[in-house]
Amino acid sequence: MSTAIVPELTPRDFSILENMLADHIGHDELLIAAIRKKLDFARIVFADDLARDVVTIGSRVIFGINGGFPMERRLVAIEH
Repeated sequence: MSTAIVPELTPRDFSILENMLADHIGHDELLIAAIRKKLDFARIVFADDLARDVVTIGSRVIFGINGGFPMERRLVAIEH
């Protein structure tokens, strides 16, 4: 049995990632490979069907690192 995590993408996020590839997001081969892999293996789900703790493009998240103060950030696509 595989323990691999299957990425879940909303149709909107899938489209944004496809557009990033189509727009030639630069020469970052590792990033390009990671996006291609995510698109190849992703399961498409509606945003309403995602767990509350799943982040999509445009989400605001609050997190801390190594017990530090909480920080708030928004997940954005590269062009932003």
